[in-house]
Amino acid sequence: MKLERILVVKLADVGDLLMISAALTALHHAHPDARIDVLAPPKAAATLAALPHIDGTILFDKFGFDRPAALLNPRRWADGLRFARQLRTARYDAVAVMHHLTTRFGSWKFAALTLTSGAKLRAGLDNGRGWFLTARYPDAGFGAMHEAAYWQQVAALLGADAAPLPLSFIPTATDIQRAGELLAPLLHESGPLVAIHPGTGAYAPARRWPAGYFAQLARRLHDTLNARLVIVGGSDVSEWAVKIIASAGLGDDAKTLNLCEQTTLGELGAVLARCDLYIGSDSGPLHIATASGVPVLGIYGPSNHRAWGPYVAGGAATELDALTQPPQDWPQPPSHAVLRQSLACSPCLYREHAVGLRHGCPPRECLDTLTPDAALAAARLMLGGR
Repeated sequence: MKLERILVVKLADVGDLLMISAALTALHHAHPDARIDVLAPPKAAATLAALPHIDGTILFDKFGFDRPAALLNPRRWADGLRFARQLRTARYDAVAVMHHLTTRFGSWKFAALTLTSGAKLRAGLDNGRGWFLTARYPDAGFGAMHEAAYWQQVAALLGADAAPLPLSFIPTATDIQRAGELLAPLLHESGPLVAIHPGTGAYAPARRWPAGYFAQLARRLHDTLNARLVIVGGSDVSEWAVKIIASAGLGDDAKTLNLCEQTTLGELGAVLARCDLYIGSDSGPLHIATASGVPVLGIYGPSNHRAWGPYVAGGAATELDALTQPPQDWPQPPSHAVLRQSLACSPCLYREHAVGLRHGCPPRECLDTLTPDAALAAARLMLGGR
């Protein structure tokens, strides 16, 4: 199979975009002379800059087309027609749709996009709604395999090798230099360097572990493991970070550094690559940490950890079950771990073929009863040999 122009469709933000990085590498290896473009939203530009083997990007604001009512707006029709002409002019040989077809309206949108492109080869997942695809991989539902593994299977439909590959996130030399400058206040201190990200992004804040728990964990990491702490994140968590540090009594501590809103995505990746452990809930920075090679402790509640946990190519993150197994019986994670409670209702976000409860449930038992004691035990286990 010889392909000269390939379009990869991923209309998503940081974490979801990182999930396609292994598939991009596989496509490049299979078609080293092909041009690979990625279609993504405008706010994804910074993430795309750190992903491998992308020759061009098409940035399109898909959010204006998320509801059927948008079709009644003449301006949306005009935007759609301009976008359709752009796709058609590019003359793609193949389009890879790296999305689940979770809704009927969504499947019609992807059908319109792929058919408009004029590509003869249209690959993607099929859960019964993929009639417009010419090459299909069965969608067994969220969590049947990791998202990154799903997208490698879609790449395999275009001739790529499906052998598991790790995620990639590539900071620039400038990013790496800046990371050293930002971390300079901690470099003369001793102890393991632990990054904490207390956010989850705007899509599903119900995934967020309580701020008070992060504060307790930070204090205990400092006192019992002699850890150097770096709090990371964007504007969505900057106020939380200040409160966490103050509540932990670490406001004037020389071994605690708040880098919220002080890094670009590339600089964040370079900062995390220098850490001994990353701790946080399901979020884009968690997947940047995974791709950067730092061991990751993910704290999961509503999120489907088998779909969006820290990715281990060809395997799975170690599950540390805080509900049924005492910490002394937890296995030593080889790299990444998921800390969760094996409640029957968890996960409730992205189950089978549906989105599920984006905002979780009011009791939030899966997170509110997941204690800092359990997180400290997990961190101690992961830092034991460091």
